[in-house]
Amino acid sequence: MSKYDPLVRYLQNLPATTSSATLTFRQIEGILGFPLGASARTYSAWWANEASPQSRHTQAVWLKARWETRDVDMRSGRVTFVRTGSSDHRLKLTNAAPRTIAPPSQPRTSGPRRRIGLISCTKAKLSRPAPARELYSASDLFRKAAAYCDTHLDGWFVLSAKHGLVEPERVLESYDVTLKTMSSLERRRWGAQVAQQLRQLGDVALEAHAGADYVRPLIEAGVDLGEPLHGLAIGQRKRWYLERLP
Repeated sequence: MSKYDPLVRYLQNLPATTSSATLTFRQIEGILGFPLGASARTYSAWWANEASPQSRHTQAVWLKARWETRDVDMRSGRVTFVRTGSSDHRLKLTNAAPRTIAPPSQPRTSGPRRRIGLISCTKAKLSRPAPARELYSASDLFRKAAAYCDTHLDGWFVLSAKHGLVEPERVLESYDVTLKTMSSLERRRWGAQVAQQLRQLGDVALEAHAGADYVRPLIEAGVDLGEPLHGLAIGQRKRWYLERLP
């Protein structure tokens, strides 16, 4: 049983003559009965027809309804589903991840870039599997950082030493891996992996809410990061969040 099963039922109940259906993210949220996570709204890989670091938590549930995603337009917030076996599917769909509609070549003028927070994972974790936002909630600093990002930013992800870039709703098992114990080569590989994932977010402003162990590999990998808490000790970071939270 998945919380995304309402979408499965919606697609299953479409008329047999319907070969494709384009839905906005808002319409999908209405079908599901809850908001889509930040990853679904900023990460095209979330909509992949196969497991990926961003889509694993959904397991591409639309496949159970014999539908697949074809076009994902992150700019306008809409996705097209195609019934497998239909003429549209045979002519236009491959087994690859859904095609992302490229942004216009001209720079955006409609408003500022989306601000996305990056919060480092913590040693303190729940002992049971849980969504990332809950798994690390044993850490007071993590809770404050998550509350700040929920309040002031357009979305956020966890920087996991084991899993790379993780959306808050993704369920993880507890683990004991940290960048502090990695070799310099392993940290560089981690930074390169996360940098590649971050590039898929498109034109966003990234804001680090993480320690130097997590920020440095990303900067070395060419990631442009804002660091509003740079140089602050843990106690100072907590006060910084408290001063900006309701």
